[in-house]
Amino acid sequence: MASPRDVPNGNPGVPSLSVPREPHQPLLAAILVLNAFYYSFRYPLQYNSAMTSLAYENTPTVLRAADDVALLLLLFAIVLLKIGHGRLLLNRRHITAAGAILVCFSGVLIGFGAKAIPTVKGVAIYSLLLAVTSAADLRYMVSFVFRHLLKFYVLLLLVNAIQITLYLVIHRPPALAWSTSRDQILTQNVRFGSLWDDPNSFGLFLAFVVTWVLYAKLPLGRKILLVAPALLAIAASWSRTSLVILLLSGGGFLLAEAWRARVKRQFLGGTIRVALTGCALTTAILFLPAAIRWTNESLSSKTHLRAVLMREVDAAPLRLSAGHIVHSESVFTFLGRNTGWLAAVALLVVLLVPTLHVFRFNRLSARDKTLAAWAVLSIFSFVAIPFLWLAPMGLLYFIVYGYLLDLFGRASVES
Repeated sequence: MASPRDVPNGNPGVPSLSVPREPHQPLLAAILVLNAFYYSFRYPLQYNSAMTSLAYENTPTVLRAADDVALLLLLFAIVLLKIGHGRLLLNRRHITAAGAILVCFSGVLIGFGAKAIPTVKGVAIYSLLLAVTSAADLRYMVSFVFRHLLKFYVLLLLVNAIQITLYLVIHRPPALAWSTSRDQILTQNVRFGSLWDDPNSFGLFLAFVVTWVLYAKLPLGRKILLVAPALLAIAASWSRTSLVILLLSGGGFLLAEAWRARVKRQFLGGTIRVALTGCALTTAILFLPAAIRWTNESLSSKTHLRAVLMREVDAAPLRLSAGHIVHSESVFTFLGRNTGWLAAVALLVVLLVPTLHVFRFNRLSARDKTLAAWAVLSIFSFVAIPFLWLAPMGLLYFIVYGYLLDLFGRASVES
């Protein structure tokens, strides 16, 4: 099925949809701006986690809660505006998906009550956003993201460069730093996270940008110019999860291009792409032993590896714990250890099936390919990092997921 008609927006290679102007759209844009810039206070105020840096303090409860309160107020205002203008159209797909995600987490709330709120509140708020937005709302938000993507990417790279410079010149550490020595630059002891002071969120955003660059119709030289700084920033972040996502994104793109060339019988182009894919796979195989050693040397990587192998998931399909809540950096391990593996598998199905189904369309725009590929890779990143309930990437994921749901059920009628 063909994708919707793309309308140029002044950003080369970035299509957008023509969306009629609605009174509540400035509030949708405000949500995205709030999500993008709210946590910029971390680096200048040195608020994040006292456990990861000698110079930082834990973020005050007021600052942590203010983000959620502001987002809820914006959602409430959007609903009121829609009602006032007769525009409150409830999307069955969005409501069903949001409800299914909350059901997957309901066992945690039932079993632990208020103890689970700090973890589950992010999922609940983002699910609420999904439930009250229409397909047109999400198209507008996706268009807004791509319209400002390059400018925001450059901004984050500049902030990251400033933080690295300050570390080298005056030994000013980022949030995740166990040393202030210049010798520790580009090691896991010092990790830079740009505007959000969070290397993993920054890394996932870089993966989003690189995925778009791969699929966008841009000259090869410009693609290299855009991707190279992202790779350097990934190295400075020391985010293994983001590095794996980037490798999977690049490998998947090359395989897809090789297959497309084979189908079209473009022998020379197909041969080149197959050769590049073969080189990438060979490099990956040769790199694997070093990657395993790298993993064994890091406690964080060992924890993530156990999560990937589901070593810590309870064997019971369903359970309501009477003890203390078990926290985990893995979304699926968190559900598995606190409610049994049934909830973890159900969440994986709810998130993955609609996203993968989008790939059945033969003609997708560069934007749609970017969103679908990034969404799949993000789901796999949930095995190691709880992006699903963490700002800012958690909110972006729910927006992308809802947008893909509308592609998945495009033949349905919105009511």
